[in-house]
Amino acid sequence: MLELESLPAPAPAEPPLCVEAAELDGGQEPNGSIAGYVHRRSFRVTLCVCDKATREQGEVMADMSWLPVAGAAVGAVIALAGTLVTSIRADRTQRSRDRESERLKTYIDFAQALETTHGALRVVARSAPDDPDRSSAAGQAVHDSGIYGVRERLLMSGTAELVEAGETAFGRLIGVRDAVRGGAVLSGRAYHDAYHAYAEALWTFRVTARRALGQRPITPGELGRVSWSEREQCPECRLADASG
Repeated sequence: MLELESLPAPAPAEPPLCVEAAELDGGQEPNGSIAGYVHRRSFRVTLCVCDKATREQGEVMADMSWLPVAGAAVGAVIALAGTLVTSIRADRTQRSRDRESERLKTYIDFAQALETTHGALRVVARSAPDDPDRSSAAGQAVHDSGIYGVRERLLMSGTAELVEAGETAFGRLIGVRDAVRGGAVLSGRAYHDAYHAYAEALWTFRVTARRALGQRPITPGELGRVSWSEREQCPECRLADASG
């Protein structure tokens, strides 16, 4: 039988980290045979290999321990970016709606200012043609209506077509003012010529505003009119035309 001393001395190994292997290494051999020695050394080497693999696995797990934190951080950044994009889109949509509402208010305010001014001019036209205060009263009627301020808003915010239609209506209204200043009375031809030209321009402005707001244009026939000037349905104008 081969003696234990005839075996080459094993190379020194790093002390095992496990308690069991360290205790076994410091104990006595189970017996003097090679089988007992190999059994002890194999058991010790196995434990050391397992311990090394465990240590390497722990190092890998330590290296990968930042992944959950990084994943959470990336997820938070993505969520924040999505929230910001949604907020920016909502803000743009709200600003667009606000601008649309402001334009609509300007269109309505301008049309109302035109009619308010015309109503005030009609009051002046009922006065005596030779009234010395008629001219100043007609000018004051235009000034007090606030139409100049609304006109400026329209000039700055309206589309080119709407500004053109608004300026035409404003110019026709000034024509009514000038007729009243000149002594025109409500039943006279001078007043009606100025008024019907203004009425046509006002309706043109309304239709242009509808188009600018995305609405379908309307026609005089849909509202029971022959034309936007309303001249054909005016009793005074029909009488004047008949008398010739």
